[in-house]
Amino acid sequence: KFHKSSEIKKNLAENKISQMKESALKEIKDISIRLTMESVKKIISTSIDKTKLDNLFQKNLEDSKIAIKKIKTKV
Repeated sequence: KFHKSSEIKKNLAENKISQMKESALKEIKDISIRLTMESVKKIISTSIDKTKLDNLFQKNLEDSKIAIKKIKTKV
């Protein structure tokens, strides 16, 4: 009984660790994407004139949304 009980507890702990790892990785990816988007927006907004910026921003925004959807489907 003791061995069976300890094996069950071990498996539960391993599962919990695995879930925590997956959650941490997802959070890191989400934060990385957000920071990247903010950085790109800042770089573009300070380096290109307004007329070109609007067109470029919209295109990059759509491309980024597609990339994020692909990343989310892989997770």
